[in-house]
Amino acid sequence: RDFIYQLQPQRFRWASGSSRTRTALYTILKTALKRAYMDELIEQNPLDRVRKPQHVPRVKGILNYEQMTDVLKRAKDKNPEMANLLAFDYNTGLRRGELVALTFKHVDFKGSKIQVYQATKLTKKQGEFIGKPKTQYGRRELLMDGDSMDILQKQLAISKEKHAKLGIPFNAEKAFV
Repeated sequence: RDFIYQLQPQRFRWASGSSRTRTALYTILKTALKRAYMDELIEQNPLDRVRKPQHVPRVKGILNYEQMTDVLKRAKDKNPEMANLLAFDYNTGLRRGELVALTFKHVDFKGSKIQVYQATKLTKKQGEFIGKPKTQYGRRELLMDGDSMDILQKQLAISKEKHAKLGIPFNAEKAFV
């Protein structure tokens, strides 16, 4: 019991010391000891009297306005294009896969809205690909504020400029934001 509940990351390089590690370790040990009991190698399973540790998920933090302003300021110095995308993502709250799969075809500059109709996905079988969002509620239209539309206008100009430098015709159907 002490071994499981006091599992410390500094004592075991393979263990993170998280509640998920303790829960997984408990399950593995209990299964192995149950098998040893069934094979009559031990008289009883010592973990029958130990309660399974509960996994407590970590709370993910959200950046507040001051933190995001600091991130954007630092990003502007190093990569203005990335700063634009970070600001856009902060304003819209799009999921990572939705943001990466957003094309200019799905941006309505006149109506100040974007259509979220696709997302990037990663599977073992297919690798990374663009497909429909996971649920029907993932397909939606979002109204944009003026700042977000300004950012998209800047991204459109940057994208057109990059295409021109490479000698590739700009195609809004395929050009990612």
